[in-house]
Amino acid sequence: MNKEITRHEVQQIGLMKKTINLYKQGEISLISLINGLDSLADNLQHVDESWKDDFFDEWMRLEIVYSTCADEERDTLNHSEQVVVDEAIKKIELLIAELLHSIPDQRILTLMQKKFNGSKENNLNLIQLIQELEHLLDKLKLVDSEWREEFSAGLEVLTEIDSGQASAKADIKEQKTKEILAYLEKLISTMLIAA
Repeated sequence: MNKEITRHEVQQIGLMKKTINLYKQGEISLISLINGLDSLADNLQHVDESWKDDFFDEWMRLEIVYSTCADEERDTLNHSEQVVVDEAIKKIELLIAELLHSIPDQRILTLMQKKFNGSKENNLNLIQLIQELEHLLDKLKLVDSEWREEFSAGLEVLTEIDSGQASAKADIKEQKTKEILAYLEKLISTMLIAA
């Protein structure tokens, strides 16, 4: 089991995903992918050794393919090398997803996102949604105080709108509620590293 992963390490994991996506989109080279993943993985101090071993096994497959191409002075991968690279990347992505799933904050943020989706599908009472989100917000450990305050402020505005403290016509209240909910959902997405 992973030790207490820090916010910085969560950011590094997010950058690993971004680096892989940049490679898959053709925006960076294989060596840039290899070096980027190596550097980012070195910053993961609180990750289990077994995870690191599995990660570096796949990373080494990438390194071997690159070294073979470099030794043969080739810029492109042949078909079998591309298959090895694709398989290694897929396994690294699965390892990253597994790691993210093990981080409590990521699970809580995912649950918060599901609450939003569930409230849309099931017409969940707004006050019930606010209470559930407040409860989940209290459980988050790695989010910064600015994000937490911004999210709390949004929940407070929703509470005021729902309780009628904010004076406005029904259609304006509904529009404001939708805007605040969309904003809160966006806030969650910015903190959530999709697994």
